This record gives sequence, structure tokens and C-alpha cells, in this order.
Amino acid sequence: MGDLYRARYRGLRRTALPFPNASDINWPLIDTICDQLKSLYFQQLFATATIAAFTPSDAQVADAPQLASAASQWFDYQVKEESNLEEEILYVIDSMLMLGRPVMKVLWDTAEERLRFVMIDPLRIIVSARTRRLWDAERIVHVLIYSPEEYRRVPGYNTDEGFIKKVTGRGQLESQGNATHLYQRKAQRQGITYGADDEIVVWEVWTRGDDGKYQIETFSPILPHETVKATYGNPNDHGKAPFVDFPYEVTQPDWFAPRGVGEIIVPFQAQLTKALNELNDRLTITNVPSFTSEREIPNALNIRWRPGQILPQGVKPAAFPAMDVDLERQMVLMRDVAEKLVAVPDYGIGQTLKPTSSRTATEVEQMAESNEQSSDLRLRIFRISLGRLYQLAWGTLRQYASRRLTFWLEGQLVQIPKEALQEKYRIRPSGSADGVTRAMLWRKAAGRLQMFNQDPFIDQGELRKSVLESDEVGLVRRLYRDPQFKQQDAAEEQMVEIGVMKMGHPASVSPADLHVEHIRTVLHYIQVQMKTGVPPSPAEPALLRQHLLAHVEALRQIDPKMAALAEQAIAELTASQAPGAEGQEQGDDLAGAPGGNGAPPMAGPPPQRQLPMMDPTEAAAAMAEGTNEDEDAEERVAVA
Repeated sequence: MGDLYRARYRGLRRTALPFPNASDINWPLIDTICDQLKSLYFQQLFATATIAAFTPSDAQVADAPQLASAASQWFDYQVKEESNLEEEILYVIDSMLMLGRPVMKVLWDTAEERLRFVMIDPLRIIVSARTRRLWDAERIVHVLIYSPEEYRRVPGYNTDEGFIKKVTGRGQLESQGNATHLYQRKAQRQGITYGADDEIVVWEVWTRGDDGKYQIETFSPILPHETVKATYGNPNDHGKAPFVDFPYEVTQPDWFAPRGVGEIIVPFQAQLTKALNELNDRLTITNVPSFTSEREIPNALNIRWRPGQILPQGVKPAAFPAMDVDLERQMVLMRDVAEKLVAVPDYGIGQTLKPTSSRTATEVEQMAESNEQSSDLRLRIFRISLGRLYQLAWGTLRQYASRRLTFWLEGQLVQIPKEALQEKYRIRPSGSADGVTRAMLWRKAAGRLQMFNQDPFIDQGELRKSVLESDEVGLVRRLYRDPQFKQQDAAEEQMVEIGVMKMGHPASVSPADLHVEHIRTVLHYIQVQMKTGVPPSPAEPALLRQHLLAHVEALRQIDPKMAALAEQAIAELTASQAPGAEGQEQGDDLAGAPGGNGAPPMAGPPPQRQLPMMDPTEAAAAMAEGTNEDEDAEERVAVA
């Protein structure tokens, strides 16, 4: 770890300079690649509207999809807004890229009453080398390091001052002889079994019993026979140890097998650093040449070369052989191989063997696809651990936050049903592993929308949500509106405007209105007034007609055909209001309909068709089918 830390943060320096003031610069390959990859892993959590997708385990339960959606939104709020995951996951990702296998612990903070995540350094977790999966380990040792002040504040710990003095730093070794003392000294490691002079090391040991339940022992490795805290059972109702490991790669079934980016590419950083320093040395020698003389020059040390200076006779620059190797090309090759090893997305742009040659579009496409598959594999490994982290977080929230049912959603305080927390769900991270960059997500979403637009087998609402999510996560909540809800809003808005016109004031028409729904609402209102016999106010008929015509003219600018249908519906309603049409309106509309007066239909031509309660598109379709009397009666009954 020391060498990797030095390679990333301090650089690989030359052990001896070939000449004074020679180049001693480091190529920051590890730091550069870790920074590039960190954002790719981070957006696996926060690139979508919700961080996790909930699938009900029993789809036969009534309202199971609605409960799963509510649980997902509640979980998203608790994790994003009420916990420290957004900050702590960055430490986990960085440690994973550097060291290969960090661990995160899921806790419930009783003081702040919220979910808390803690990144654990790989050196602070002790398990058997045969351990494959941390959640199945028979014994897990979590090494905790406190200052004496922090130790005293932990509830339940032994705070006897004599005990604290014994376990602080190296402690007070009680040996019965020099051999015992030396054995204990060999077995100790700073940071694992003892701390610095002002540190206390505590081991929290999770041991699985024969019944499959964990027992937790807490003691100091300096005084293992004295407990720091009494042994207790697993405080979590989910019954699992609250640890999740994040391996960077899967190579061998061994706990210590995964390597990090630093360990994989540190030889290439050393090679790049060596080539860069040698290239700089070559530039120095070329720009500040050495000279030779054909004859002896007195006081040669006093000669200093300056631009424009006349050199003594017989002095000429020393000739160095030309380089057979292109150092710049060699550096490009080393960097490209290192990026390929850790699957840094380059979309096939990297030039491995011939950095100066061009490539065909097919070659670039195939290389991009191959590189994308390598990136997907690493991200899928990360998402497996992320899913287990969400499972532990959900179990912890169900246990400790089940009474906190209210949360903020889209700027409003909403409440989740209690039934949503009682269901069992399959929880997985939202999005997909192939979402490497936002630009790539946007291109894929736009292509998906173009391919499946108006496809009857595809949910059009979810399809459009995916496009908004790929642009910006918050756009779904801010912009997406179900068309059915938009029509309801337009109808409610028009009813308010009708109330204004009843009072004798005109109502304005906005170009952004849903004109079809506004016209339909006004016509329905007029028809209801005719049936109930409520007399209008003096100025109301003129204002309603003026308002309808304004909506028709605005609709004509958008859809002339729909405007013509609306005019036809208005004309038919106006004709039904003409003198002599009232009896027909009141008698024929409900003739033979359920709940009507049971009177037989009038003889003669079929009555005028009632289209106010129909969308103009539906009206056009109905008119094209003919004027069958039975169809007219059914439509009039629907209107009533």
C-alpha cells in the first residue's frame, strides 16, 4: 500500500539524477485514470430519477405496482436526502479503484435518527482468506480506532479510567519473561492490534453461531480477556452482518484476489515516468550542447556559451547518435495499454499499434463495442454490490424508520402507505451498466424514442420519461405530466373561467391552452344548463360565444381540421337552442335511455347528433360511421 500511495500522491521519483538539474517529473497515470473512472461509477447511483427499482415479490397482491412505486420513492428520499451515502460512496469508489476491495457498513444513527453509511479501509476488516462473500462469512473482525475522547462517548463501552489507560497506545504489557514479551511484540501490528500513543484499538467481532445468528464480541486486542462491551446479539432484524464489500474485479475465489487500478497499472506509470524523464534529458542535452576542441584551450573553464558568441578556433559541438526509438510513440503505447487493462472508455479512439495511422469507421465501431463490453463488466460487478447495499439499507429503514411515513416529493409533503413497507421487494440499482456517460445515455434514449414512438406495445409515458432522465434527473418531476391529468387541469381551469364569465367579465385565451378540452368543457356546460333549465346571466351567452370563438381561432392556427370539427359541434349545439328545438332536446335526448321517461322515440328524421361531450377527433370518427339511430341514442345517453 505504501508504494501505491507514493505512486499516486507523491510520484515515482528518480533515485539518482544523471546530471545536475536533470528532469525528475512523474507521469500521474494512476491519479488520472482513477479520476476518470470515479465519475462513471458515481453516476450508477445518481444518474436516474430514483436510485433503486423495486419489484414486488408477489405480483398477485392488489396494488402491488403502486406500493412498489411508493416504496421506491420513499427509499430514494431517505437515502439521498436523509443519509450520507452521496459523500461516503465517493470514498468507497476511490478506495475500490486504488486497493481493490473496500467495505461499507450500514448503520442506524440513533443520535441523528437517520441512516448512516461508513466506508471501512480494507486493512480494517479481517476475515478468512477462503471468504468469497462477506455476507456469508463465519467470522468478521472490524478493527475500530478511537481517540480516548471518542472512546468515552461510545454508549456501552467500558469507560473505567484504569482500563482506558491500559488499552491506549501500546498499552501496559504484562509479561512474565523476555521470551513472552518478544512473542507479543512480534504478533503486534500498529493500527491492527495497537494504535499510536493517543489511540485505542477495539475489535468488533461478528461470529455466526450454529443457528445462523450473529453474536458480537467487543474487546481490545491488547487485553483480550477483558471485554470492552458485553456480548450481544445482532441488533438488525434482517439478521445479516451490516457489511458489503465492493470488489473491483473477479479473478479468483479468494478474499485477497481483487486488485485495484493502482496495482494493475503502476508498472506502466513507472515506464511512462522513465520515458518522460529521458525525453526531457534529451531536450536538455540538445538545447544545451557540449563542445569539443581540436586543440588545447587555455582557461577552458572560463568559456561560457551564449547566443551570438564567437567560439575559439577548433571548438565545435559534440555529436550524439540519433535515437532509434520514438519516445513519444512509446509513451502513447504504454498509456493505451494501461487504459485497456482497466477498461477506461475511449470509444475506439485510442491508437495502440500505429498512433499516426487512420482507421476505418468499421474498425472504430468494433473497437468501441469491445471496449464498452469491458467497461460494462466492471460496472456490473459494482452494481451487484450496490444492490446488496440497498437491501441492507432497506431492511434497516424498515426497522428504525417505519413510523416516518411522510417525505418530500416534487416539493410537496406526501405520505407513503404503511402497506408499502410491509411488502417484500426485489431491489436493484436503477439504470443500466452501459450508461457510461450522459452523452451516451442521451443518444441511446433519443434513438429508443425514435424507434418506438407510438408503438402500441411500448408504454409511451415511460419511454418519454427515459429520455428526460438521460438529459437531467430532475426533469421528469418538473416537466412530465400525464396527458389525462393535463386534460383534467384544463377542464378545471375552464370551469373557473366560466365562473368569471357568469359574473359578467370576459376570460382570456392563452395560446398554450388545450383548446380542444376548453371547447369541450364549455359546450358541456351549455348543454347541462339547457337540460336543467337554469337561466343564464344577461351577459353570459355573449361572453361564452366570444370565448368559444377565440379558442376556435387559436385552435385553427394549430390544427385547422380539428377547428372545423369544433365549429361544427358549436353549430349543432346552437341549432338545438333555436326556437322549437327545446321540446326535442328535452324529449328525444333521453328517449328509451335507462333512467329516462320511457317515452318512445319521435318519428321522422333522426335528431341532431350531440357532440359536445366528445373529443373532436372522436366526433369526426363517429360522423364518418353514419347516422344510425341506435348509435345516436347511445351517444346521447353517454352525454346525459
